[in-house]
Amino acid sequence: MPPSESPAPSIAAFSDQLADVVERVGASVVALHARRAYPSSGLLWQPGVLVTAAHTIRRETDIAAVLPDGSTTSATLAGVDTGTDVAVLRLESARGEPARLNEEAKVRPGNYVIAVARGADGALAASSGIIARTGGEWRTWRGGRMDRLIQLDGGLWPGFSGAPIVDAGGQIIGIGTSALARGRAVVVPASVLRRAVEQLLAHGRVAHAYLGVGTQSVEIPAHLRDRLKLNGTHGLIVLSIASAGPAETAGITLGDVLIALDATPVADSERLMSVLAERSVGSRVQLQLIRGGELHSVEVTLGERPHAR
Repeated sequence: MPPSESPAPSIAAFSDQLADVVERVGASVVALHARRAYPSSGLLWQPGVLVTAAHTIRRETDIAAVLPDGSTTSATLAGVDTGTDVAVLRLESARGEPARLNEEAKVRPGNYVIAVARGADGALAASSGIIARTGGEWRTWRGGRMDRLIQLDGGLWPGFSGAPIVDAGGQIIGIGTSALARGRAVVVPASVLRRAVEQLLAHGRVAHAYLGVGTQSVEIPAHLRDRLKLNGTHGLIVLSIASAGPAETAGITLGDVLIALDATPVADSERLMSVLAERSVGSRVQLQLIRGGELHSVEVTLGERPHAR
């Protein structure tokens, strides 16, 4: 191809378009100093309100934020949800442009995305990659419910946790975090952020239904399954019980084998957590269990999972 027909101009135009997207999104991105080593990034949710990745908040006082205009303001922690790795802070200054997120954004493996962050001095920074994997609703290892899986093809550079993730159309689809999946970063979707922010601003926490037991999946012997006419092959044996928790209050004992909650089978701990996520704090549920070789049904009033950082 002759030099005069080089595709360089179109590449340059694409490069400028990416830079324009980063600059536009950057108007809502803040550098947050809430840990010793390096800052994290956050997204202006509404005037005076910032959302970021909870694992980057290592102190609750003396938190500073560098705003898009270069000015520095103090920040106060409003609440944290470790399950989804979302933290909300209130800023002393209301300057900056609140972000617009797209809850309906469609992404699939191979789609190009950009993370937009700010460094310690407030300068814009960007990193790009592709979506490695997508999926439906899933549960984090910390117990949080995600509406959908959006996994990036690698990790995030230091300081990029909490940064908005932008699709090829320039739409913010959520924030990035490196704390919820080993080895790779995931996106906390916009819908999860909205739900968490609303609760954290209103109550300072996200309430999760809590049973108060430690369990392990076990196989139910065939002869017992036949005698009790059970369809499932596994249940959850109770190995520990939280003192004064919902399970202890209801009379659950060590060695009980949980087989269903409100007629929904719970063959493993992940399934139990998933079913609990659909229940509200204070609701009454029926636990079906095996005790002493016989079936029992116990009513339990669910409590609120203890809040932890």
